[in-house]
Amino acid sequence: MNRCPDFRNAKILLFSLFLLVFISPIYSQGYVRNFFHNDTRREYIIHVPKITNADSSFPVFFFLHGLGDNIRHLDTTLNFQSMADKYKWIIVLPQALDYEEEILGKRIILGTMWNAGMKASCFGFQRELNRDVDDVDFLMSLYETIHTYIPYANDSLFFAGFSMGGFMTHRMAVEYSDKITAFASISGLLSTTLKNKKPASAVNFLQIHGTKDEIVSPKGKTSMLTGRQNIKIALSLNKTMSFWKQNNSSDELTIDSLQNRINDSLSFVRHIYSSKKNNKKIEYLEVIGGNHTLYTDVDSFGINYFDFIYDFFVH
Repeated sequence: MNRCPDFRNAKILLFSLFLLVFISPIYSQGYVRNFFHNDTRREYIIHVPKITNADSSFPVFFFLHGLGDNIRHLDTTLNFQSMADKYKWIIVLPQALDYEEEILGKRIILGTMWNAGMKASCFGFQRELNRDVDDVDFLMSLYETIHTYIPYANDSLFFAGFSMGGFMTHRMAVEYSDKITAFASISGLLSTTLKNKKPASAVNFLQIHGTKDEIVSPKGKTSMLTGRQNIKIALSLNKTMSFWKQNNSSDELTIDSLQNRINDSLSFVRHIYSSKKNNKKIEYLEVIGGNHTLYTDVDSFGINYFDFIYDFFVH
């Protein structure tokens, strides 16, 4: 018996060939790719969910690494391809540049850092870290390129980051609150240089922070740069949350305690702030007993931060 050709499968095959031939340099998965911005070579890794339909459409999720880290180590440690398949996200891991500073006549490389508006006293000198690097424009330019050349990237854009990547996520929320769908900061706060800026719109923002974090303490102090915890680099956790609540005109609070049946050393309390003026939400996940750790192992810690972020972004 003669059968009609399966044009749907042929469409997927042709679409896949198009991606392979014309845009594979942009999104080759698991490989470090180059992106030139302001005459500087920048790097990123991208992971795309498995495509089973030529009409597939996925949100774009940027995850920003912490101080001194790199995307190769991050990708190997956390297996972002499995996350892309699980959450149906296009995941982008951009690389921060090394911060070089001249101290007492010597050029010193202090590690990879985002220009998150952070000011710190380094070796007795007050500095705004990586102040000459326009990371805000780099990240948005990279997104626009990905959105343009990858047909199944839809208009939903999410930003999240850990530690200094969390600080940078706060900056992206200040600068592009009207263009980015939602944000999540893990162990990162709002830099003091941004406290007087006014975001363009209300935001969906999730803050995750451990009560025993000594690297980025809830008081807005850090030991990341010199090993001393008394360096003030950010608004306190309370003032950071107040900044976003005021921005959103939040007037309602819901508190929800989450039971941890796996690890008695950690417990979780959700502080949810909503507003009658808009449909945006601010949420603070208080990780009682938590330190400066990106918890992703449910079997060991009773929580996977990425699952929690996914639920916040979706709902």
